[in-house]
Amino acid sequence: MDIMELGAVGELVGGVAVVGSLLYVGLQVRQSRKEVETSNNQAQADAHAAYLIAISADPALSHAFRKLFREKNEREPLTGEEEERLVPILHAAFTQFQMAFYGHEEGFIRQDWRDHLAGALAGWLDAPFVQRWWAEQGDFYGPAFRDHVRRQIESSGE
Repeated sequence: MDIMELGAVGELVGGVAVVGSLLYVGLQVRQSRKEVETSNNQAQADAHAAYLIAISADPALSHAFRKLFREKNEREPLTGEEEERLVPILHAAFTQFQMAFYGHEEGFIRQDWRDHLAGALAGWLDAPFVQRWWAEQGDFYGPAFRDHVRRQIESSGE
């Protein structure tokens, strides 16, 4: 085997090695993306559980929360103290909704979890106090998420 043949074999082996490396990197990127998705979904579940636990641990907050979600024809007005107790929960919930919204757009939140949170968001936005709170606080959230919430409020009024 002369030097030219050896060079041709070397090029072939090098080409195969490059293709193999690219396949390996592709698999690693796919695995990494899956791990990020799993981590984000777990973080969403943890955040959801945290504010529900906070609500259930505080009887007055739990009472205010139940009043917030009563059927429209059975709703009692919230007191000023109840509204104050609900504000941190609203911030936590809407931050979670926003993270899920953007995470889903980036492909890091599963569709079923995004759908679950979209349903929860619609339920929150059905409450007049939440709509008033959003009108005052919505600017603290991202523009695409604000547009999404605005469309939800508009569609719920139809």
